[in-house]
Amino acid sequence: MRIIRNVMAVAAATVMLLAGGAAVTATAQTPAQAEPAADATFTPPTSINRNGAWTSGNGDTTLRLQEDGHLVLYYKGEPQWSYAGTWDRGHQAVFQTDGNFVVYDESGTTVFNGDDECIKSGQRPIWDQATSMRLTDNGKHQFLDRNGEVLCQFPPPSR
Repeated sequence: MRIIRNVMAVAAATVMLLAGGAAVTATAQTPAQAEPAADATFTPPTSINRNGAWTSGNGDTTLRLQEDGHLVLYYKGEPQWSYAGTWDRGHQAVFQTDGNFVVYDESGTTVFNGDDECIKSGQRPIWDQATSMRLTDNGKHQFLDRNGEVLCQFPPPSR
């Protein structure tokens, strides 16, 4: 918004100069507006353990690996998505360098495989394709390819 105002002021001053008038450039003073927080983007490898969380830019969305091992996506404090198989078993959630998102138990056994869940829900696979993971400010957990296109998200989009 500020850039547009500045460009308009410069354009008006240029027109005045071309018309032979004196140019005085002034920028409008408006009350400071808070810039909206951006979604939080994570690149692999990144992980959290029990009692850990990833949070969106404005703090409204949280992906938490709870004390009980359950991985849950929260939006404004309300649960939005539960990651199947993690309750009482999840020990570490990992966005891996191969693009997959996996939750492991204490022995290192997979209890949630993001690639499988994406495919089951009719979305595109993330293994060997996702280059970043994003928590949106409006309650989504997304996986993106190198072009920034969403491959898969939780909760899945309505069909």
